[in-house]
Amino acid sequence: MVEPVYPLTGLRFELSFTGGKPVGSFSECTGLSVKVDAFTLREGGENGFEHQLPDKVSHPPLVLKRGVTRNGDLFDWVRTFGEQSKVELKDVQIDLKLPDGTSAVRWTAKNAYPMKWDGPSLNAVRGEVAIESIELAHQGLTKSSSPGQVAPARGEAPAPAAKPSTGGRIPPPPPPPPE
Repeated sequence: MVEPVYPLTGLRFELSFTGGKPVGSFSECTGLSVKVDAFTLREGGENGFEHQLPDKVSHPPLVLKRGVTRNGDLFDWVRTFGEQSKVELKDVQIDLKLPDGTSAVRWTAKNAYPMKWDGPSLNAVRGEVAIESIELAHQGLTKSSSPGQVAPARGEAPAPAAKPSTGGRIPPPPPPPPE
């Protein structure tokens, strides 16, 4: 019998710089997207259709949002350009975590740099969580999603081998006791 495979939930994910410790967890991530632009080619004598041929690949910016923390790594990265007029390109990793804390899927954005940082809107009347966001330009995404193939980020302990992961699936209920 084939076990059903359930989709992963996007509840736990974190950002890290390749080869470094995690920068933090985020409440929202958008821009994990790749678009292949196409151009139209009309063939002489063919009136039934137009050819759509692939052209350029584009990647929208990644936008990450989180509650403000004392960790200033992201703001310092943006500030480097403002103070030194130097763009510091970094490969960044976004790890989607399973409930046991292991990485189920990892996206790596190549040569990313900050385009925009937004600080929180502070309002004492509302009493909401202070949210910051960062927008990152990059030169393409890669994805690792095979179980056991996602290597831990530096500073992250590897998953224990004795405890098998469900791979994002809900395990089947235990069999009923014998009668």
